Amino acid sequence: MPAQQLAADAPEADIPPATADAPEVRDAWLRRIGELQREGRTAEARASLAEFRRRFPAAPVPPSLRALEAPAPEPESR
Repeated sequence: MPAQQLAADAPEADIPPATADAPEVRDAWLRRIGELQREGRTAEARASLAEFRRRFPAAPVPPSLRALEAPAPEPESR
């Protein structure tokens, strides 16, 4: 079999698929949390960031998202 044919038949698996631990996946997750925050979906953003922190406790979080880590304010009672 010619070398060209062997190269054409080789799987393109030289680059493994991204895993949940890949930096690209973590970065995409943080971007999504930022989107939720900008959309005013603060409770969802807080919950997602809490889960992110649970899975990746040592991962850096952008300063713009750190306010979400503060406890949510208590609703005012009348």
